[in-house]
Amino acid sequence: MQVGSGALRISDSVQFQKPTNLHGLNATIVDVAIDDTRKSIFTESFVPWKFYERGSDFAPSSNLQSINKIELAIQQSNATKEGAYFLSVSSNGQVKITASTAIGLRYGLNTFSQLFYKDYYGALYMNKAPVTIVDAPKFEHRGLMLDVARTWYPISFIEKTIDGLAFNKMNKLHLHATDSQSWPLEIPSLPEISARGRYCPTCEYTAADFEQIQEYAMQRGVDLLLEIDMPSHIASLVYSHASVIGGWNMYPYYNAAAEPPSGVLNIDEKAATSLIHAILEDVLPRVQSKYYHSGGDEVQLQAFLYDPTLKSSSLDVIKPIMQKFITAVHQQVRSHGKTPFMWHDGLTDFNLTIGKDVIVQSWDKNSVSLVAALANGNRAIVSPGQEWGAWVEYPASQVSPSSTFLDYCSPKKSWRYMYMYDPLESTTSENEHLVIGGESAQWTELTDAATAEGSIWPRTSVVGEVLWSGNRVNGQLRDLTTVSPRLAEMRERLVAMGINAEALHMPFCTQDNKQCLV
Repeated sequence: MQVGSGALRISDSVQFQKPTNLHGLNATIVDVAIDDTRKSIFTESFVPWKFYERGSDFAPSSNLQSINKIELAIQQSNATKEGAYFLSVSSNGQVKITASTAIGLRYGLNTFSQLFYKDYYGALYMNKAPVTIVDAPKFEHRGLMLDVARTWYPISFIEKTIDGLAFNKMNKLHLHATDSQSWPLEIPSLPEISARGRYCPTCEYTAADFEQIQEYAMQRGVDLLLEIDMPSHIASLVYSHASVIGGWNMYPYYNAAAEPPSGVLNIDEKAATSLIHAILEDVLPRVQSKYYHSGGDEVQLQAFLYDPTLKSSSLDVIKPIMQKFITAVHQQVRSHGKTPFMWHDGLTDFNLTIGKDVIVQSWDKNSVSLVAALANGNRAIVSPGQEWGAWVEYPASQVSPSSTFLDYCSPKKSWRYMYMYDPLESTTSENEHLVIGGESAQWTELTDAATAEGSIWPRTSVVGEVLWSGNRVNGQLRDLTTVSPRLAEMRERLVAMGINAEALHMPFCTQDNKQCLV
């Protein structure tokens, strides 16, 4: 990246010259990206006073050249990463964005829009001309997992989250759609499942809603990865099909589950496996992604003591039944032309045999599961619970080893922990190519639509940067004092978009930027 210090305005009537060789969804992606860029620049730019010393006159003069046209071009290139783009802005306001894909043009427009600010009088400007940027993602899978089952979230919240992901050049929304607490996803051929399993009559995603969310995401270059977790985290089926769940809502729950309510699918019973087959036959044809997440996390052996057929917590007894069940689910996913995802637990806890095409999602904090997946030859994504759990707070720590004071800002600084995690830390040069990306995770036991945005953002922006650019230069962790202002600016832009992103620090820290450990 090369930038200067020249200033430019942008015309209110700026023209976007679109490529003529795009059709269908690709043409729609570019059209939506242009609309989003106009909105971002003309209605969502912000006054950057927090990033200058107090009293400084940071706005440029009014007598500046204007950008009147933005040329967008699709050209074949040697770039191997989907989303790569080239952006140039000349000193006299000529702008060109080139990419080999529609999503690359979108990312180039994202970057272009993020060059603009407004002054105290509302005039728009950029102050880094000329600009030359050649950019491409480090990892192909850059996402957020959102749990919409423990707490239901309105479609408007999900779509705003998609907007945030797209703005951060992230391309996956992993929707954890069902769990033991509720089943909000409509299964049209089995309407009783959501009718009885949802929290309330309006706490549901109908088939039309699901289609709307998928379309909204695709038009912004975000792939929706649907998950129906099983055979654990599926006990809400008890409300409509009581016989397929064993050990329902036991007290105390921790004898059979990670959290209440307890309950596990009776995987050795024909009624249960037939129901799962019917659910997937309904859902999979409606999934527009090439991928489907089959779940599989936190399966407690003790839970199968309450399975009326198995009545055992022995791994030797349960493993072959689990193997048969997971194999059947993955084969059904493949039969619909999709690649299965799964949580790592089946590998580490049950030592299951899985196909080489299965993508393993590792969530443990010590990377044991990632090592296991790579040793098995599977591709993997990382979502380490402690480091990349967006909902996780951290206890106050000492300001420094020599201080007796606690750092009372540290519970709100988990972005630092998130940034320092290296997705490749447990890999070798021979297998690192199998790590295709990662996700931050927003489990929703303690958040809802009123509070979750401050948990997700800007922490997920940190994960997005690590997955796009990496967090190391020449093998060394980037200086966090250079990351902090960049993250703080992204937070301001998210707030301007109407996303209630958490504040990272007081304005003194960005204006002074010498002593704040942010």
